[in-house]
Amino acid sequence: MSRRQFLTYGAGTAALLALPSAVAMNMSGMNMAGVHGKSSPLPKPMFSGALPIPPVYMGVMGRDKVREFHLHMADGHSVLSDGLKTATWGYNGAVLGPALRIPRGQPLRLYVHNHLDQSTTTHWHGAHVPGTMDGGPQSLILPGKTWTYGYTIDQPEATLWYHPHPAGRTGPHVYGGLSGLYLVEDGTDRRLGLPHRWGIDDIPVIVQDRLLDAQGKLVYMPQAMDVMGMKGNRFLINGRESPVLHVPAQWVRLRLLNASNARLYNFALSGDRAFYVIASDAGYLDAPVKVQRLLLAPAERAEILLDLRSLAGNTLALRSDSAAVVPGLSLHPMDSDHFDRSNFDLLEIHVGSATGPAGRLPDHLVSIPTLQTDAPSRRFELRGMTMDKISLAQRLWRTLCTTVRRKCPWGSVANRYFPSIIST
Repeated sequence: MSRRQFLTYGAGTAALLALPSAVAMNMSGMNMAGVHGKSSPLPKPMFSGALPIPPVYMGVMGRDKVREFHLHMADGHSVLSDGLKTATWGYNGAVLGPALRIPRGQPLRLYVHNHLDQSTTTHWHGAHVPGTMDGGPQSLILPGKTWTYGYTIDQPEATLWYHPHPAGRTGPHVYGGLSGLYLVEDGTDRRLGLPHRWGIDDIPVIVQDRLLDAQGKLVYMPQAMDVMGMKGNRFLINGRESPVLHVPAQWVRLRLLNASNARLYNFALSGDRAFYVIASDAGYLDAPVKVQRLLLAPAERAEILLDLRSLAGNTLALRSDSAAVVPGLSLHPMDSDHFDRSNFDLLEIHVGSATGPAGRLPDHLVSIPTLQTDAPSRRFELRGMTMDKISLAQRLWRTLCTTVRRKCPWGSVANRYFPSIIST
């Protein structure tokens, strides 16, 4: 069988293997099982429409001096791409969620209300919280119920995010639209003079890829190899394909979040223009780092500064230079698709005149404790992830061979597509 035949026959087999979970992850208005989903044609992106900016949610102070937040998970409809109306899920809206401003050192109470037709959770990704408050698979919020989280954040200023984390359904629930930024703040950005005017020179950039069918429905795992990681052919920024960002001609801060399910992005600016990395997942670096490329895997965050002071009237593009690095990062040839092997624009940036107070690029950001070279060492051996994939692929292949009534030894498949694994 050719690889094309394998993928064609494998789509139905994948559905058989994943039937219980596919039923469980059924989301109204979405083709989440996906086996019959046909993606809509992908036209050349026409950048238009303003970049949506998630609203900031600071919560309200309760009578007991505890800051309270209310998040409502519900379904809705969104225009992810021009001309298509798509059923989505969101927090306090149709898709994605507000950016939560979380003050360091203050007690918090977060009420998460589940208005969906199935159970889920909300996980505070990157936040240092007690295990009982982490929103993992053990903390299911049943339909129509509310889960109350209570804790105090004590960690450096950083861009984190929140999303569902139910067992076996994290992927489709995030894919459906449930994600939001979680901004831990202690005043460091203002003390440093960094750009901090939300939506003006401090811009959230949530990047996701999605697959839509001809009716605009989200399609999830339509073919066998999607078990290796769901990837789409449309690229959304803050829930919108091909938007335009209008910014002043001064220092501009982008808070990048790769909220895709499986795709890596090698972020770059058009014209190989340099930019400065000032923060990563856990917060600020000790000093800015000047780069021309920045690779982010799913769930990773970074904050970068763009120097636009001399570019009034110009247009830039935030793009992914994927072809340069992404294919070489995978041991499995089938993991890479057309976009992993090419370069593509994500966001068009129009630079206007300088407005209001301008931020700056500090020489020094924060002091980071130095790791001691004589500290005790611990050895961790990470196993299981790759073998789990191989086990699933082996089951898929055997079921496929039975379905088409052909002899197809697993060893030949493993040697071709998984050469780094010794097949037994």
